[in-house]
Amino acid sequence: MRQVPLLNYLVIGDGRIARHMKHYFGLLGLSCSQWSRRSGTRESLRALLPKASHVLVLIRDDAIVDWVEAHYPFHPNAIWIHCSAVVQSPLALFAHPLQSFSEGLYELDVYRRIPFFISAQAPAWDDFLPALANPHYVLPETERARYHAYLVLANNVTTSLWQHVFREMKRHFNVDPESLHVFLSTTFNNVKNNWETALTGPIDRRDYETCQLDVAALSDDAFQPVLEAVIQASFTEEEYDEYTCICQKA
Repeated sequence: MRQVPLLNYLVIGDGRIARHMKHYFGLLGLSCSQWSRRSGTRESLRALLPKASHVLVLIRDDAIVDWVEAHYPFHPNAIWIHCSAVVQSPLALFAHPLQSFSEGLYELDVYRRIPFFISAQAPAWDDFLPALANPHYVLPETERARYHAYLVLANNVTTSLWQHVFREMKRHFNVDPESLHVFLSTTFNNVKNNWETALTGPIDRRDYETCQLDVAALSDDAFQPVLEAVIQASFTEEEYDEYTCICQKA
């Protein structure tokens, strides 16, 4: 049986997360190769696989299972890992970084602070992702979809909301996006500094009539149900009942 090298990461893919992980390994001075279907050949992949101790399959979620099944037989002694929080593969374990990856690369300190959520079936951290000192948490199989949904809610919904606000403030009031940057930074700093007390404005004050006016003002806006949902989620059941009564009388 072929012996697995001591430590040599092989990153599969060339998307954002693949580029960031390759860069992170490089900053740590770790041995790491990269292969993608756009820049590599089948022959070069067959040459790289036997040299890898860890194969990180960092490609589209819907392609992970088939790709692993097709290539795992060429090096079953390696530790195979993917970074999807929802994909299930009998041949590869998951390690999901709790981070949003931009086009630009980060400094080493940023990468070191990224938490990883890993499979309950994963080996000890020092064997699973050696030389990485990141905080890490075990994610039960039954909770993977919920975990991922919360991240999408926090990241994608927030980003989509701000994109919408930038567009609409420009369209209706000719406000340049740069003029909203202080407001944006303050909002996120409030959340960062004390997330429990970060809510402000009429929702925090329980100013029901103003909340009702805000919702009504978005009658032709696709985000009206979002605002209504935030109000309902922020209020207690009794408060929301009182707010609803005011809305019905208006």
